[in-house]
Amino acid sequence: MSASRGVRHAYATVLTIALAAIAAGCTSLLAIGEWASGLTQDQLATLQAARFKGRYIPPSESAIRRTLQQSDAAALDGILADWMAEHGIPDAIACDGKTARGSGNATTKTRHLVSAVIHGTTRVIAQTAVDEKSNEIPAMYTLLDALDFTGTLVAADAMHTQRELATDLV
Repeated sequence: MSASRGVRHAYATVLTIALAAIAAGCTSLLAIGEWASGLTQDQLATLQAARFKGRYIPPSESAIRRTLQQSDAAALDGILADWMAEHGIPDAIACDGKTARGSGNATTKTRHLVSAVIHGTTRVIAQTAVDEKSNEIPAMYTLLDALDFTGTLVAADAMHTQRELATDLV
């Protein structure tokens, strides 16, 4: 992405910085931008940040925002799920739905997601959006269809104690 002064940042660098900032507890684009601006030259070099006049330059908040807005969230989610799947089938996963904080405003409804998390960790291995005019139950089928969970214990809340879902899992 290009900033107003012409510095170009690699997509992978901007995405990695945004993900690292989120893992560090940042919950807004402004916080991610501030976190990025606090990275050392060695950290920026490791992240392969752009160079300008002999110094590594972190992406600005606006560059991070534009990059994330232009990203294909479904494709990115698929890539991350595939990467997580390469690390082996977990012993247990927990599935639950959550409303994405800050995802709605005066003109758009909040987004609700159903996610599968490796039990005992915070590693999300798959997630899917709940249709606006539906609930978590149909989304759970979509979520589980994307996973190979042979030999995996699947835990979910009471909403998912459905005979048909249990039959599909077995």
